Amino acid sequence: VLVVIVVLIAVFYKPASKETIKIGAILPLTGKASNLGEDMRQAINLALEEINRQRDRKIEVIYEDEKCDPKEAVSGYKNLVSIHGVKIIIGAGCSSATLAIAPLAEQDKVILITTGSAAPAISESGDYIFRNHGIADFEYRRLSKEFSKKYKTVAILYDSTNDVFVVGREAFVDEWQKEGGEVKLVIPIQGGSLDYKTELVKIKGIQKDINAISLMGITKDQIILIKQLQELGIQKPILSDKSVNSSDFIKVLGDLANGIVFTDIDFGPHNNPQFWQNYRDKFNEEPNVFAAQSYDTLKILVGIISKKCSPKDTECIKDELYKVKNYPGAAGNTTFDEK
Repeated sequence: VLVVIVVLIAVFYKPASKETIKIGAILPLTGKASNLGEDMRQAINLALEEINRQRDRKIEVIYEDEKCDPKEAVSGYKNLVSIHGVKIIIGAGCSSATLAIAPLAEQDKVILITTGSAAPAISESGDYIFRNHGIADFEYRRLSKEFSKKYKTVAILYDSTNDVFVVGREAFVDEWQKEGGEVKLVIPIQGGSLDYKTELVKIKGIQKDINAISLMGITKDQIILIKQLQELGIQKPILSDKSVNSSDFIKVLGDLANGIVFTDIDFGPHNNPQFWQNYRDKFNEEPNVFAAQSYDTLKILVGIISKKCSPKDTECIKDELYKVKNYPGAAGNTTFDEK
């Protein structure tokens, strides 16, 4: 009898497969920031392929579309946490969306890491809220400080519906004036529109009095603004931000993109040549910083849950994230501090 049992076990027993680990991602996959959301998703999927080739217990990333809309972000968050039981989320992409879900994640002790939100307020959102991305006021101050030396007068157009650009405008103006420059005109726009000529006509009326124009908006808005500046015959140097460092931006604008100055994180192929090569081969385009930071974030998280913490033990994951110092990733060296 014992022999028969042993034989039956050997023939028919199959060890239970290890449960898939679920990680959420809340990104702007449609709507006004969809190009950046797609860059982030591509990079996460690339990292996921590489990770799952080397693991017995597979990782699954479940995506929710926040459309750069706080309400959509909250809905996506609830789906991930309540329906899928997710305890780790990459996102959101837009700052307004991240700020909407951060209090929920902090209350639920869900790890939330944004790879695309630059609003400074995110740094104060809680212990379970992390950011692998630059901060708006620092970047705009750097741009302003550099170019106020060359261009003494400036007009600014900024998206007043997005926290990043509201903060960016404040920082830019403050630094410009500190350096002795003059801000001739500040024009708020409603991001996501198809026509900004009403606002741009105001610049046309004072174009003789300005040396440069600063544009603060998402990629799609900046494409429209630059085209319509050209149509109105307004030709001034343009100062911008990393939103314009996108393959879509260059493909659509072509020669109109030449000469635009922008800030970005200092990264390139030297940080991780293999990532750059794999990204180019798979997507036939250069990765931007949103992609690189998203790729790094999934790698950092999986490294922690592979070696240090259970995927459900978010207190352990949180504590290990605080220990990340000079992680050598595709976007350069990444460190999380107390904020």
